[in-house]
Amino acid sequence: VGTRIDQDVTANQTARLTYVDAIYMALPGLAGWGVAMNDPPALSLLSANFDSVRANLFNSSAGLWWRDSSWKFGHVYWARGNGWAIAAIVEILAHLSPSDPRRGSFVTVLTQMASALRPLQRADGFWNVDLTNPNDFGGPESSGTAFFTYAIAYGINQGLLDATTYLPVVESAWHGLTTIAVQADGSLGYVQGVGSGPGNGQPVGPLSTAAYGVGGFLLAASQVAKLAGLPQVGPPGRSTGVTAVADGSGGVQVSWQAPLDDGGAQVSAYAIYAYSPTGTMMLLTQNPGQMNIRGLNRAAWYTFTITAYNGQWGPWSSWAPWTWVT
Repeated sequence: VGTRIDQDVTANQTARLTYVDAIYMALPGLAGWGVAMNDPPALSLLSANFDSVRANLFNSSAGLWWRDSSWKFGHVYWARGNGWAIAAIVEILAHLSPSDPRRGSFVTVLTQMASALRPLQRADGFWNVDLTNPNDFGGPESSGTAFFTYAIAYGINQGLLDATTYLPVVESAWHGLTTIAVQADGSLGYVQGVGSGPGNGQPVGPLSTAAYGVGGFLLAASQVAKLAGLPQVGPPGRSTGVTAVADGSGGVQVSWQAPLDDGGAQVSAYAIYAYSPTGTMMLLTQNPGQMNIRGLNRAAWYTFTITAYNGQWGPWSSWAPWTWVT
């Protein structure tokens, strides 16, 4: 991953996102990498790509995104495409520290979108697949609605959106999702199928479901629970103090300190990623704080990073200093 990001930085690949879904597919991961690896060029690439796709596909006067250039300057704003965009924005913001100067452009678009979406919400709490045209396959649609609920609730929780204005939006959407979209067997209905506009994957009904809709619903639930003041279990924090000492017989003793924040649940395992130009290895352990790693290539440099698991994987630690394995 790092090699590919370095290649994109070197090539100044700042205009690769040509459709709105790609914002979610590319930029939150890039933000996470840039922060975890303390990689300023990667974070600059993040901002440059967002600025580029924003200039190309975001209609600032409408506060909404066109799906791609084939829809540009028209009046069709696809719900799930906009859902991918606003979900990506809040996930990027979750990676960036409150003092990061890059946050400004993401917060601006979040507030513009929330303001645009509020009057477009249906009486049943959903948004139509064509956000501004209820006659274009109008009706409940869960995936876009779930992403909007997630992002607006996140904005309230983080103090980025006014609670008085937007809490009724979240409450109405959550009521619709849980009383109309969730079916008697526990499945999530009214999820538009794969596509690139309102007319794809139609008709949408109570048996229409897909993993991305369920994922959006769970993301929304995580933020609605915070609004409700329910106990939260999140991913653990970052492990620290990672060191590696070669034992002279092809092994390395890797040690680390547990995260200060367990995320609200006991850390039950760790993953260790061993990287070398000559090969990589991923290992799992339940040992809290150290592991002797065997099977590495000899006469090679290695570095190591750790992530903790409490039911969710936490962020990767900083890399250990390079260690020569003999």
